[in-house]
Amino acid sequence: MKNLFTILTTLAFLNSIQAQIVITTSGDTYLVNFTDFDGSGFDPAPSDGQLDSDTWSVTGMSDGDLDFGGTATTGDLARGTSTGFETVSGLYAASIFGDQALMVQPADDDFTPGTIILKIENSTGAEITQLDAEYSIYQLNDKNSSSSFNFSYSPDNVSYTDIPALDYATSETADFSIFSEFKSTSLTGLSIAAGDYFYIRWKSDDVSGTGDRDEIALDNIAITGYAGAPEIVVSFTAPGETDDESFGT
Repeated sequence: MKNLFTILTTLAFLNSIQAQIVITTSGDTYLVNFTDFDGSGFDPAPSDGQLDSDTWSVTGMSDGDLDFGGTATTGDLARGTSTGFETVSGLYAASIFGDQALMVQPADDDFTPGTIILKIENSTGAEITQLDAEYSIYQLNDKNSSSSFNFSYSPDNVSYTDIPALDYATSETADFSIFSEFKSTSLTGLSIAAGDYFYIRWKSDDVSGTGDRDEIALDNIAITGYAGAPEIVVSFTAPGETDDESFGT
């Protein structure tokens, strides 16, 4: 799995999981790694250990959906911390190889289907035309069933575009192993106006098998937005010399 800390672009780290993802500088990378998350739920004014519901929305839980700006500090959306092998469905803060992640334990009435949605704000002052997204998926393969965890994006949180190349499904035959997979994509041809929002979504559902489901965790989400037209580089070479000219907007 690729180490996100080797990204060559400037990393603009979120100092707290309470912070919203606001892209202020074109080309900077914003990282969400759930370091301080303790599974105590969601709130628009989050306390320590909670996630900001202005940034996150979750659907498909029997306790009800979490809309942007909502509050959920008990039940399915606030199951606390975990090291795996849970018997109660819901969202957890999972410790995986010493790293924190956002983990879901699906069940018949929870997250089958379900979604986790991340809202991103363009505050660069210009139109964003490309957005790069990277993330890690972890799976605890402890159940004889398979669940999907697929990526899509939307300009309005209504109509979503799937990226089949990022589709993921847990292994059906249980072997009690932990699997990880790194995913990345470049979304081009976008038109995210200054001040507008953009949404990325992970959707899960049953694929095959019966009974209980594997646990799935999300971590190390890296978002990079590029505003304006890409720089065009034109090179001129004359005999005996090299001259590079760059034209950008």
